[in-house]
Amino acid sequence: NVYSFTKNTMIKVIFFDIYGTLVKFDPPVEVLQQQACKSLGLAVSTEGIRKGYQFADAFMAKQNAKCPLTNLSATKKADFFIEYEKLILKGAGISVSNNIVADIWTLVFTKPKQLALYEDVLPTFVKLRELALQLGTISNISTSLNELLAKTKLRNKIDYWLTSSETGFTKPDPLIFELALQTAKIEPNQAIHVGDQYLSDIVGAARVGMKPVLLDRHNLLPKPSECVKINSIKELLDLL
Repeated sequence: NVYSFTKNTMIKVIFFDIYGTLVKFDPPVEVLQQQACKSLGLAVSTEGIRKGYQFADAFMAKQNAKCPLTNLSATKKADFFIEYEKLILKGAGISVSNNIVADIWTLVFTKPKQLALYEDVLPTFVKLRELALQLGTISNISTSLNELLAKTKLRNKIDYWLTSSETGFTKPDPLIFELALQTAKIEPNQAIHVGDQYLSDIVGAARVGMKPVLLDRHNLLPKPSECVKINSIKELLDLL
């Protein structure tokens, strides 16, 4: 019997965001950004790039709340990613022309990379399984799910796969969270959702009554008043 860390309600399923929560790019995005900048004569720090990604990903969450990226025209999507890259560079203290911004984004976007699991994922999943918990995903990831499964060891570890590309709903839209609950056949207070984005994950999950947990792997975000903040998903074991 596993109970929540806030109320005496039995938790049955823990849902996770995918990118930034369970998987990362290899090489890491910080390295890709530094390499692209260096090729154009710009020096940026790892910490600055990480800070910039917090700005940029919050910008993306707002865009998805207003109009999902998948619904934008090619031109508007290109314009969006110029602004996205500008925010990454702003975090690193860099301000350059749109042409240079576009060059950096193109270098980062086209650089060969693959998806890799964070080191805490599989060991934590084993422990969660021992607590008789089911596991799911609620993610805006656009990568093919088959591609993701082929390059990680998640195929047999997840009970419920929900992604925006397959459901047609994009976080923080409550419909994707509601669909997750319907798929798992549980009530909102029987689910935890773990993610690294405040608007997409915390606000989105809380709107439908799930218990949200903010994952902040680099300790860059303030602790939200409405939920717990953790730095590794293994900390879930201490909360349950």
